[in-house]
Amino acid sequence: MPNLIADTDVPTFVIQNIPADPSGLTQPWATLGTGVLAVVAAVIAYLGVRHAQNVAVRNTKAQLRQQAVVSLRQQKQHQAQLDAQAEIERSKHRREKTFDAMSETVESLIELRSAFIALNDEISSARPLPGVIVGGNDDEIMRLTEVRARCTATAAMLLLLDMDAQYQSVIAVNNFVGTILTDKPGEPLGLPEVQQFATLWTTAIGDLRGKYATI
Repeated sequence: MPNLIADTDVPTFVIQNIPADPSGLTQPWATLGTGVLAVVAAVIAYLGVRHAQNVAVRNTKAQLRQQAVVSLRQQKQHQAQLDAQAEIERSKHRREKTFDAMSETVESLIELRSAFIALNDEISSARPLPGVIVGGNDDEIMRLTEVRARCTATAAMLLLLDMDAQYQSVIAVNNFVGTILTDKPGEPLGLPEVQQFATLWTTAIGDLRGKYATI
């Protein structure tokens, strides 16, 4: 095989300086470049992983915050529902107690009127002559006293339920009867007393009815 280098006219120093690798790099430099590229690739890959992790962490935190907000909103809504239901139950219980108190008060007023009239009838029938006081009505007086005590107790329930006007009306009737028993014992009612009692009693019943319609 002919020697091409020997047969050429190119100077020897040129031939000696021709690089062995067409890339222009010697073997050590090529190895170093490959290593640098590998390190750069590894760094890029690491940074990419860190970035992906950071994005995942931010997304997770955002999801957790959103879930916390939703959970808190649901808790508030649930608590609001519980409070509303409790208020409904309280209102229902209060209405029931109000109805019971008003019903008992009306019954006591009716009993008060009945006992008061019975006592007056007993006194009137036992007095054949004007100005003559006749005994024998202790049972009616005792009954009227008991009814007055019950009327006072039922009126107190109205006061506890913030029904001041109704309380005052019932107590006015009760006090009027007490005044008659104290100031005119054994005497029948005159027309003014009958009319006053009727007015007070009707007013008390009317106040209770008016309150009943607004509950």
